[in-house]
Amino acid sequence: MRDYYQVLGVTQGASLREIKRSFRQKAKEFHPDVSSPIQNSSEEAMMLLIKAYKILSDPEKRRDYDRILTHLRPTTFTYREFLKRKKDDLKCQSKLIFFDLIHGNPGEALTLYENLNLIPTYQLENYLDYGDYLECIFLLAEELEKRCKYIKAFEILKKIYLYEQSRPFFKQYTEEIVDRLMALVCSKISKHESPGDSITCIEELLHFNFSQQSNALLYKKLSEMYLYIDEKQQALFFLEKGLALNKRLAGVKKLKKKIGYPENIPQ
Repeated sequence: MRDYYQVLGVTQGASLREIKRSFRQKAKEFHPDVSSPIQNSSEEAMMLLIKAYKILSDPEKRRDYDRILTHLRPTTFTYREFLKRKKDDLKCQSKLIFFDLIHGNPGEALTLYENLNLIPTYQLENYLDYGDYLECIFLLAEELEKRCKYIKAFEILKKIYLYEQSRPFFKQYTEEIVDRLMALVCSKISKHESPGDSITCIEELLHFNFSQQSNALLYKKLSEMYLYIDEKQQALFFLEKGLALNKRLAGVKKLKKKIGYPENIPQ
């Protein structure tokens, strides 16, 4: 089947005005007074041009033609389409999550990730190489943060921390994961989530015992949370624990004053 758009030299989305203009230009090329004597097929080309113009200049005929042309044209097959078609293949679906995250479809990636996690036995790490799995989790956490879903971001970063610690060797990503968890809890969760959720997240990180400096900062955050809900004794208790780990803990002057911290307590 001939592509009449190619015959006229226009795109499939061309307007009627563009089709008419192109037809006039092409018709001049095939006119006997203009055509080269050696182009003995100019009459045949002119007939094809007229046929193309008659179909594409008639709205109803053009609609029918477009429908047939679209059906006959080979579709461009992409890797993403291949993955999407494999709906029952968990490995392909897991790869689709990663593919969409790095190719500008984070919303679809998050939806697919959440749907797959409804399957009791599904584990993303079982279907991706370790490097891809880590990058995928980091990107998922970033997208969740952008959507202010801080607790969900915390949960998947916590999961990857535990997974990293379960590996017997080469824990080269631990530092980055810890930095991301600390930043998320101290900068986002403690400011935007409820005190109860914030306290739970801080206590979970303290359980991991990252480092003396990290623990000191987390105890300070815990103190702030308890002060916020007016539990000054608990706030004092955790501030003391933080100062015991780091006597130069930053930003405690106002906190001490609000709690009523007794300055004669040795630090």
